[in-house]
Amino acid sequence: MKSYLFSNNIAIYKVLSGTGNSFLVKTGSIILLIDTGSKYFRKRLVRNIRKVIGNAKIDFLILTHTHFDHCQNAAFIKKEFGCKIVAGKNEEIYTKLGYTPIPKGSNIFTKLLSNIGSRIGSKWFGYESFECDIAVDEDLQLVNKIVVAPTPGHSIGSISVIINNNVAVVGDNLFSVFPNRVFPPFADNPTEMIHSWEKLVQTGCKLFLPGHGGSISNSLLIRQLNKYSRKYNS
Repeated sequence: MKSYLFSNNIAIYKVLSGTGNSFLVKTGSIILLIDTGSKYFRKRLVRNIRKVIGNAKIDFLILTHTHFDHCQNAAFIKKEFGCKIVAGKNEEIYTKLGYTPIPKGSNIFTKLLSNIGSRIGSKWFGYESFECDIAVDEDLQLVNKIVVAPTPGHSIGSISVIINNNVAVVGDNLFSVFPNRVFPPFADNPTEMIHSWEKLVQTGCKLFLPGHGGSISNSLLIRQLNKYSRKYNS
């Protein structure tokens, strides 16, 4: 299990990977889970969480956004671990419906997939509805050394989690499946997403953990930002 350990008693564990990433964060006595993956990986997710925290409770479940592959286990995790759910305010309406619209494709192939997915809708891409306990519409210091910040673009309510001023968990605003590329295959508003990239760079974080793929360095994000800002800010 991949982990990131800091000298001030903060630890990040990658408790789910593959089709989607989920991260468990321990800071002092507070435990947070970021994203939950799809329901098909529920047993693996719970097993890996228990390896880290045993029978302890989770204080907060933070959803970087509410597409099915990030929140399909949210209602279950809330019941199982007694946590409060934190999500972007602009997606709160979707969590009550149990379906967040499929994002727009950012290339010809993914645009086709997005159109097909939108027709299928909630039958395939829905989730058990749930209530947000904390709906974020501005930067929020959730606990010491943990800031939740709106970073829209991939979706209207995307948020990122800034940990220890060093690592940011960014959901699908960054994508790390292909070498030296971070632009996601789906994005509702690429221009807004580039502004969110600028915000992420300004945090001073050295490492970015996306919803899919491995970690992304600050230098790679800056190179990609320079490339795409010319396209979307011109």
